[in-house]
Amino acid sequence: MPNPWDDPRIARGMSQQLRSRRDLLQSGKKPLGWKLAFGAPAALQRLRINAPLLGFLMADAVLPSGSTISLAGWKKPAAEPEITVYLGKDLAAGASRKTTIEAVTGLGRR
Repeated sequence: MPNPWDDPRIARGMSQQLRSRRDLLQSGKKPLGWKLAFGAPAALQRLRINAPLLGFLMADAVLPSGSTISLAGWKKPAAEPEITVYLGKDLAAGASRKTTIEAVTGLGRR
């Protein structure tokens, strides 16, 4: 399979996503991190993709514990737990499992 970043659809989507993130940062919004989705082998196969999907998260999207939101108008609402992983250094593409584990400096909320 080709590298995901060589796919013109991914290049266009990431370009737009990074432009949107840059606009939010310039407007004063604070970054929270990045999210990977659909990275399990079954999801990759079902979606016919060869790498997880990637998206940015902004700090103002976090809701305090006990918050409620309306699901009105949602097509297929769902909830999923999130796991926060803090890395103490950048990793090169294709980093080994050992190198990745060694880069982890924390889990959960800080």
